[in-house]
Amino acid sequence: MGLVGLAAGYWPHSLLDERLMSLPDAILVIPPLVLALALAFILGSGMVYSIFAISVIFSPQFARAVRSKI
Repeated sequence: MGLVGLAAGYWPHSLLDERLMSLPDAILVIPPLVLALALAFILGSGMVYSIFAISVIFSPQFARAVRSKI
């Protein structure tokens, strides 16, 4: 997601910026606990899947922070 924020920040106020940042915005709409539970249910139990679920939850904030710094 950091690359999404980087690309969106490189071309600010463009159609590409709006399209790229709509993915993190869509993930931010879902409450984090509900998203983590849904991903755990879909993917199953395990350390790798738990790490993936946590990274999906926190990656939109990272993408927005990267975009704001560019």
